[in-house]
Amino acid sequence: MKACLLLLLLFSSACFAQKQTATPLKGPGVKPGGVDSATYHFLFPVIKMIQVAEDPKKGAAFLMKDVKETNINGEAIYPAPYGFRGLNATVHKTATDRTAQTTTWEWNGNYFESSQSPGDEKGKRLEKWGDSLLALLNYKKGSGVNAISYLHTYFYDFTKPAVVAVRLIFTKGVYNTEQQAFDSLRALYKPLLLKPAFTADAARKWGSALQAEGFDKSRIAAYFQELLAELANSNTEAAFQMLLGMPDFMDYAAMNNKLPADKQRAIKEWAKKEQEKFYEAERRKVQGDPVVVQEKKQQADKALNGCSNIAEDVKYKYRPGITMFTTQNGTPFIVRLTAIDCRTKTVTVNKPGKKTAHDFEMKLPFEVYERYQKYDKQFHRCNACGGEGGERVTTSETKTKELPFGYFSGVQTKVTKTTTKTNWEACYKCSGTGWVLE
Repeated sequence: MKACLLLLLLFSSACFAQKQTATPLKGPGVKPGGVDSATYHFLFPVIKMIQVAEDPKKGAAFLMKDVKETNINGEAIYPAPYGFRGLNATVHKTATDRTAQTTTWEWNGNYFESSQSPGDEKGKRLEKWGDSLLALLNYKKGSGVNAISYLHTYFYDFTKPAVVAVRLIFTKGVYNTEQQAFDSLRALYKPLLLKPAFTADAARKWGSALQAEGFDKSRIAAYFQELLAELANSNTEAAFQMLLGMPDFMDYAAMNNKLPADKQRAIKEWAKKEQEKFYEAERRKVQGDPVVVQEKKQQADKALNGCSNIAEDVKYKYRPGITMFTTQNGTPFIVRLTAIDCRTKTVTVNKPGKKTAHDFEMKLPFEVYERYQKYDKQFHRCNACGGEGGERVTTSETKTKELPFGYFSGVQTKVTKTTTKTNWEACYKCSGTGWVLE
């Protein structure tokens, strides 16, 4: 009877009413009676959002207020009407079904944030605690209008900040016509297509936003073909950027081949320039920016101030960050110079190790270090992982299990829970060290 008692404390007649919506006993300014503060403050905003989801009077106009940003899919992100104690909470539309006359919405509310990773145990404990409370709620489930299709917590410790949050997915009615949606998005994105610096991002978001408004992919692609031809006649650089930003479901090569030959040649020239920029950036990673090389020389000279006994012909070995090697038993031992101490006449060298282990570091007297030679390749921070050595990869698993509350009227007896597992995967390029020899 503990579960029923908890429901009675939180919701009016929730244990006995067959169609009772989750409703708090009292307003947010009233202290909860018999329920701990953490439980009350967790459930209150969830219940309020359930009420919004189920209320036919609270539609898109209630949710779409003061747009905050757009995500990579071109979906407008709005501050949510309810959240957890001032933490980040957003709501956005993810899909439109013009045939069923429905729109799908997603609410995400953080109830725990940390600038540092809270660790798997704490994050999973908070996630499990949140889901155990959500399992007690009774609400309208389904895919129809003003119904809820998903309500669970999730834990991400690879984000900054690390978060434990609640995700609520619900359905509302269609609030605009297809033409209104099209005109609105065209007014927003078309001016941006004419500015090459923004074209790729605008094309990507526009195509995805049209898809979220219920437009068929083939219809979107046909319209984008018209836009591309129009753009190629006025600004071939923007046309090239538009091709780069096409959503994944479009065949940019086929679209380019439909353009006149002279426009294809012009776009090819822009592609060559982009390629040259890429190769120049890659070259600088290996050979170095001339200005940076000079700056490093100055840093080396400064580091050697006071080391008057170092001969000119070996000073290059004392440049901070230089990659050197010696041979041990016929095997090269490759290190980076990280520090110079003129007072003790020693250097500190480092052999990068995996992030899951430790770098190998040692101090060498000048006379020993001078036997080292400059390696033909140099250590550079890995550009595939940003020097992090890898990334956290999250996988999801969904399970349905029986709950012990089945004999209480109005409380579900099964719960479907999606759990996530986060593992560290070493970078394929640097094998987890964060450094590559190039």
